[in-house]
Amino acid sequence: TALIYSPALNGPFLFDDLPFIIHNPWLEGKIDFDSILKSSRGQLTRFIGFLTLAVNYRLSGLETFGYHFFNLLVHGVVSFLIWQLFRVILAKERDGEVIAFAAVALFAVHPLQTQAVSYISQRFTVLATLFYIVAAIFYLKARLKSDVSEKRMCFIGMIFFGVLGLFTKETILTLPLSIILLEIFVIRDKRPRIGAGIATFAAFAGIFLLTFSWRKFVSMLGEPLPSESFP
Repeated sequence: TALIYSPALNGPFLFDDLPFIIHNPWLEGKIDFDSILKSSRGQLTRFIGFLTLAVNYRLSGLETFGYHFFNLLVHGVVSFLIWQLFRVILAKERDGEVIAFAAVALFAVHPLQTQAVSYISQRFTVLATLFYIVAAIFYLKARLKSDVSEKRMCFIGMIFFGVLGLFTKETILTLPLSIILLEIFVIRDKRPRIGAGIATFAAFAGIFLLTFSWRKFVSMLGEPLPSESFP
């Protein structure tokens, strides 16, 4: 994966990279909640992504290598976690290990990942995917463990990373649907808890609506960025 994407490590800033990074005055200041919020124009659903951009800016300024390296690193971690998730899902299947490895290999190098990995401003996608997969793994572990305290910690982990994903990109809202599918197709020998997926969806939808409403109240914060678009 690193070899395939290595040519993009020194790629230039493109499209939304310009307003998000080069022409974003709030990245130049100190890294705090107010600055990051203004940097994202009050859009809390992209807060984590802009926080990582601010850290990148602090470490390497406008040198693109650090930004691309971060995207590639997150993609590598996501690929590894998907492999682990597939191993659990396919544990009882014949040739499950082979299928899991083949699936994640296809995911890691598939051309569809090119934009998310090579385009700096698309790190919102790879970060949200990271939190999505970690949350799904925690849920699966919670359902498969027998110890009550371990179950509780795994459920807390699922909620924590789910919320992080919600503050990264809106695609995390499909996580409850994935939880329902895990109950139906993976946790087949245990009592199904479809209500858990519905409850999770309701909670995430409520948080999302609150963050969307919040932007209305902070729309007057600071000077607007040159671009209104988000990846």
